[in-house]
Amino acid sequence: MDKIFNKEDVLTGITADQAVVGTKGYFGSGLRTIAYNVERNDVHRLCAVNEDETSCFTDEEGLDYLFFLPADRVKNKVKEPVYRPIKTIDELYNFLVSSVVVIDFNNTIDKVGVIFSSVFELKGKNSGYTYFRKFSRIYSTNNAIVLDDCSLEYYFQNYEIKQNGEFVPFGIKDE
Repeated sequence: MDKIFNKEDVLTGITADQAVVGTKGYFGSGLRTIAYNVERNDVHRLCAVNEDETSCFTDEEGLDYLFFLPADRVKNKVKEPVYRPIKTIDELYNFLVSSVVVIDFNNTIDKVGVIFSSVFELKGKNSGYTYFRKFSRIYSTNNAIVLDDCSLEYYFQNYEIKQNGEFVPFGIKDE
């Protein structure tokens, strides 16, 4: 819970006078319920603050709760993007084309031409060394896509590639 919110920020019957009607937040019968609602982003508006010690806070649905956490008291959680290995030839083509810094071919070369005529900047995950690489072969065998004699899983596990000025995993951002 400490990673999501501070326990001191949760309003109770004792601190109910700090609650502002109309504030968005998370309701619950205990800290775990509030943490669960924060994880699910189950936000509701505070509609009433009651004098009753067993049901201090009322949400817009008319339900009463013991505890209320104002939404602005939740710690900002920045979700790191999750990447997965590239699975299809189309994904590979689109991924590599998006990694090309400048395409100056008068739009006459297809994706394969752009990939094979471009130099890519790779960085080793373990070594941190930067490599400049020109790919020369892409083929598929036994349901695996091979790029210059290495599987896409190998590139995903061992390299990052420069896209839009920063290194990202050699894979597809999983939405």
